[in-house]
Amino acid sequence: MIVSTVNSKGGVGKTTIAVHLADWLRLHGYEVVLVDCDAQRLSSRWLGFACPELNTVVLDTPVAIEARLPVLNDRYDAVIVDAPGGLGDIAGAILGQTDAVFIPTGPSNLDIMALSWATTTVHEVQRLRGGLPQTVIIPVQARAGRRTTNNLIERAQQFGFGITESLLPYREIYAQVSGLDDRPPKLLWQLGRSKRVRQAALEMDALLQEIFPEACEGDPNRIARMVSTKHQPCIEVKGNDTRKVANG
Repeated sequence: MIVSTVNSKGGVGKTTIAVHLADWLRLHGYEVVLVDCDAQRLSSRWLGFACPELNTVVLDTPVAIEARLPVLNDRYDAVIVDAPGGLGDIAGAILGQTDAVFIPTGPSNLDIMALSWATTTVHEVQRLRGGLPQTVIIPVQARAGRRTTNNLIERAQQFGFGITESLLPYREIYAQVSGLDDRPPKLLWQLGRSKRVRQAALEMDALLQEIFPEACEGDPNRIARMVSTKHQPCIEVKGNDTRKVANG
């Protein structure tokens, strides 16, 4: 399967979701490759520090994308593509090959405007490909129940896209994991077991479980165990619900 993160607007967590999805699938037994199509090369550098055992490939032209993605798809269980910001030729080539696309979107008017621009491109590709790629909006920098979040949900439905119940609210810890604070980039579940780490890691885990429930059927509490303290029960997050589960 080929899965891509795409957005016409930067700074919405596209790369953060891509690298965490890639490692999350690896932790659940998938053979994974991350394809970095962004000129900044952030996702491949990020995993180079945080998870060097996870294969990464850089593809930076439409021709290379169209030629290599099918080959990688035959070789790996999951191909995770981090698209560049914007909707140029490279993003178009990615949409032409991917099975599913996730569009992280904030609740601001600018974010929704960017989503409307992406909608035109995605719908055109879906028309040509018989409905593919499946498209899902991921609410980011959002809070459940807020008017702006409800507006985002309504607009996504108007555009004909699915939208996850799980939200990724704004958290300062994302600057730390991406290396923006001059520390080496890491993944959320590599940052220790503090309360803020657990909260962010379990939110990400809940999102990824919602997107790929079949991937974690054998061990749905793996991430919870990685970030739980020794004498505390794991906290399992499902969408907006939280419950305690046993360690182990």
